[in-house]
Amino acid sequence: MIDSFVINNKFIIHDNCLNSLSLVSKQFLSITNRLKLSLCVKDETRPFLPLLLKRFTNLTSVDLRLKYVDLDLDDLLSQIANFPLKLTSLPLPYRHELAQFSLVRNCPSLNEIKMKRTSIGKESVGHSNSLVEFGVYPQLKSLYLDYNTSLSDEIIILFASIFPNLQLLDLTGCQQISEGICQVLQKCCKLKHLDLAYCKKVKLHGMNFEVPKLKQLFIMLLGESVCTVEGLQL
Repeated sequence: MIDSFVINNKFIIHDNCLNSLSLVSKQFLSITNRLKLSLCVKDETRPFLPLLLKRFTNLTSVDLRLKYVDLDLDDLLSQIANFPLKLTSLPLPYRHELAQFSLVRNCPSLNEIKMKRTSIGKESVGHSNSLVEFGVYPQLKSLYLDYNTSLSDEIIILFASIFPNLQLLDLTGCQQISEGICQVLQKCCKLKHLDLAYCKKVKLHGMNFEVPKLKQLFIMLLGESVCTVEGLQL
């Protein structure tokens, strides 16, 4: 079964184009539309996003592979949030961040967000403090923040408060975080997988508490990895 493929403007079908199709052809299109679970959106298909979301109603993942730095991501996410999709995964484009949580708020099935190499952490402290206003979203289980070089202790602690039921947290290459990881581990008591590779400022020794559900901890020791633990006690 094909559940994921890239769509560009030459594959977009408007409803007016279906008038000449036979009933069998229309039924076939209806079936294939329902089978599509993942949508990859690029710059050339962005203007057609509402049409695509209307056509593919069973999407569980929308991958925004967009390159323009001046992209209004808030507006784009608001468009997605207006459709009754059962999204479980949201990979965001590089150099952008999840500046507002309307999509998380309106998609209770969303359990995974990927924000690799985004601009998060480069905004003002006042902006990061405003994250508190978005409330708590217990449905999110996986958060990928790898290679966000400006990500600070303050922001990861806020994320831990917003997403208390995290089971996977990837902080690979987040070189600015240090002691804040201690509060993250205390707030996210269900954490099972933590990746701290290339986090040079993080020091785990001296933390006097247990992380009973943590099964995998990835760190870098003298260029070597991995450290796997079962019921970590720090």
